[in-house]
Amino acid sequence: MPTTLTTTTTTTTTTTTGRCGTVSSRHAEPVRREVTGIEDLPDDVEVLKQMIIHLLGSMNRLAASNAKLSEQLAYMLRRYQGRQSEKMDAAQLLLFAELLSEAVAEATDADRASEPAEEQTQSKKPPRTKPSGRRKIPAHLPRVIHEHRLDPSMLPCPCCGEERVVIGRRTSEQYELVPAKLVVTRHVTFTYACRSCGSEVETAPKPGGPIAKCLAGPGLLAHVIVNKFDDHLPVYRQEEIFRRNGIDISRSTMCGWLMGCVAALEPVYKLMHSRILRSRVVQTDGSTLPMMEPGRGSTRASGFWVYRGDDRAPYVAYDFTETQDRAGPQRWLKGFSGTLQADASSIYDIFFDEKRFGTRVVEAGCWAHARRSFEKSKLEHPAQAIMAMGWIRKLYAIEDEAKRMSKRRRRRLRRRESRAVLDGFYAWLDTIEPGALPKSKLGRAIAYVRRHREALSRYASSGRLAIDNNASERGVKPMVIGRKNYLFAGNPDGGRAAATLYTMVESAKACRIENPAIWLADVLARVNDTPEHERADLLPDRWKLLNGNAAVRKVAAAAARRRAFAVTRPR
Repeated sequence: MPTTLTTTTTTTTTTTTGRCGTVSSRHAEPVRREVTGIEDLPDDVEVLKQMIIHLLGSMNRLAASNAKLSEQLAYMLRRYQGRQSEKMDAAQLLLFAELLSEAVAEATDADRASEPAEEQTQSKKPPRTKPSGRRKIPAHLPRVIHEHRLDPSMLPCPCCGEERVVIGRRTSEQYELVPAKLVVTRHVTFTYACRSCGSEVETAPKPGGPIAKCLAGPGLLAHVIVNKFDDHLPVYRQEEIFRRNGIDISRSTMCGWLMGCVAALEPVYKLMHSRILRSRVVQTDGSTLPMMEPGRGSTRASGFWVYRGDDRAPYVAYDFTETQDRAGPQRWLKGFSGTLQADASSIYDIFFDEKRFGTRVVEAGCWAHARRSFEKSKLEHPAQAIMAMGWIRKLYAIEDEAKRMSKRRRRRLRRRESRAVLDGFYAWLDTIEPGALPKSKLGRAIAYVRRHREALSRYASSGRLAIDNNASERGVKPMVIGRKNYLFAGNPDGGRAAATLYTMVESAKACRIENPAIWLADVLARVNDTPEHERADLLPDRWKLLNGNAAVRKVAAAAARRRAFAVTRPR
């Protein structure tokens, strides 16, 4: 195959005549040669040198391009076929353990020496150990006793013929599943009238329920909600499960139930929203939820946002927007004034401009995103990337100790130790930055942590902030898992309904309610009859405080007993 080489060996002279006289200029023009064998090579040494220089330059550019493509291919293969975790082998960090320790030892040792001995002792707690072995069966579950006795023919003693008697017993327990069954709740309302005059007729009131004239009770509605938005079962699968148990409930009927529950739960959602806006710290993140475009038969990406409040509003709220721009978060967070912790997306830049947003919002960064940027550069610059991740691991090691402390002690610990590590990390970046190309993955990682240094360091001066935004990222995960099952939202109303119902389920879980379906059933049964000034008692944290998990277990045990020992009577 012929090879075309370009050399600059031909010189052209150009003569230009003007007011100042005649001007001559010489420039080299490229010459293309097709080389198929040694006989096609020129004899001129200068031409051969130019050809070699051109060839070496082409080889260097090709090698750089191949290296970049190989790196991208390795990253994509590791992302889609390999382990998704960003955990790193501890042996790699041991290579830099001495350097990391020396960088921060001087500052931390001086501060630790000034700390009271009692406080040092209290900050060191033994690590928690998980219980091992077989766990005991919970006592609140109902027991069905099966006694196993010898057959009467085996009672006579083989030795003397006397009848044997019971001298002891052994008890063992095992779990057994009683298939769930639907029961019909029949409401009978009695009408009263005066026997003497026949007037003053009055009928006893009946609970209204969350949806007027609905065949489903609050318990069944809560069951359908939790099945779809916690167990990720689309309604068509629930339809098949009901049919398997001999009950015909169509998917369209269940969709109508879900929309009715959204309307009933709207006051609770708005109350959570208002309380999150009053939080001092809000974490947020976003993802996409495909939405079916009306009349086109295709989907387009829409926005699905998660917002987490602080300990005063421990709720996880979701919002659906038809577009993915900043208008959705800007509308949802309108009036918020505090610290917003998010990734470094440009969508959130408007919140940190008080003149444009209207209130003062402070930015807090995410060290998980910073670490991820260095992890991506591990193939290209392994030594520098592993060293950077070692520095960040030092920050997280401090957080392992800080998370067991009060806010005040956590703030003191961070100011004493985390700040020293941060100063050492940025000083180390000064030593490697000159050798990193700006557009390489390592150069971009360094630029990221430098550009957002103030936001990334803000947590080290506070006991209230988290080191990263992982809590809100975990809040996106339930929707992503559900999206793989039901694929898309049918319309904007369906997307907003999903946001409301995800808010209910995930907020109950965030408040450590063992069974969100029990809380949902109680809220659905009472929400329409609860005055506005008492609706705060329906919020999951307040509800748990008033009822407690013991009451939840009691309700669950009673329901299990009814399922196990239900006696059906003819009508």
